[in-house]
Amino acid sequence: MTVHEQVIRYSTEVGSDPMLIQGAGGNASWKDGTTLWIKASGTWLSDAAQKDIFVPIDIPQTLALIDSGASDLSAARIGNSHLRPSIETCLHALLPQKFVIHFHAVDVIAHAALRDGRDKLAQRLQGLDWTWVDYVKPGPDLARAVTASIGQAKAPEILVLGNHGLVIAAPTLEHLDHLLKEVLARCAIPPRIAPATLPEQLASLAAQWDDMGYVLPEDQRCHALALDAVCLHLAGTAWVLYPDHAVFLGAHATIVDTPWASGRTGPAPECVIVPGRGVLVRKDLSAGQLAMLSCYADVTLRLDSTEEVAPLSHSDIAELLNWDAEKYRQSLNAV
Repeated sequence: MTVHEQVIRYSTEVGSDPMLIQGAGGNASWKDGTTLWIKASGTWLSDAAQKDIFVPIDIPQTLALIDSGASDLSAARIGNSHLRPSIETCLHALLPQKFVIHFHAVDVIAHAALRDGRDKLAQRLQGLDWTWVDYVKPGPDLARAVTASIGQAKAPEILVLGNHGLVIAAPTLEHLDHLLKEVLARCAIPPRIAPATLPEQLASLAAQWDDMGYVLPEDQRCHALALDAVCLHLAGTAWVLYPDHAVFLGAHATIVDTPWASGRTGPAPECVIVPGRGVLVRKDLSAGQLAMLSCYADVTLRLDSTEEVAPLSHSDIAELLNWDAEKYRQSLNAV
């Protein structure tokens, strides 16, 4: 089996696990001489076996573009691919290991979104070759922050990105997978069991909101945001814990008890949380947006204290929502 085939198989496997990667989030790469093969922006790792999602780029040219301050590395593409390299191409190019995969692992995010996440993980990951990187905007800013945190030291195998996720870099996919399993085992947090939903209650809720353009989500876990006290509080006070959530679900949660008046202006929110009853989603929500909503439920069900959580700031969120690179990624996930 070629390296390309190995990466496709592994990418499909991890990309299909919502506890590791959701929708178009996360990315993977491998180096072949002076060529870096990296997932294209807006594509899904779970589609690796069915679609051509990897873009080859020239590493020396990429590093030169990074040094020049460029944010779009499309000029370093090899061949005539119309796809844009991942937002995180800078980070993948700067790490020296052959294989690099960026996960949005739920259990790791649940630690990385805490005010004392670094300290908690220092205990759990003791003995592993890892480092913590405080939150910065993804892309070139993140790559520079990682470079600064490493300094002259050897690049670590494991990076935990505050309010973001997990990066593992290794010489082989086998070693990378071993490290992933070790990190996940050490970071595992049993989720709370959310109160059960009542079919008749949900049916009534759906009927009440149907004319407003909303339906019930297929994933029942989403209703935890309305039925679990901690999840509901976090939705109101810490809606954005990591970048993809803001990009696909907006800056604020909409928490209401009844449908709004027909004269309401402005865009309809992606989802509506009705306390004590359930969650509704806009009828035109994309698969990627639905995946992010499920992810938020998974993360918040693993958070016990609303006081310890450190959401992204208003300025952090504004930077993400006004970023052309993220608007491009959104456009590819609009269906």
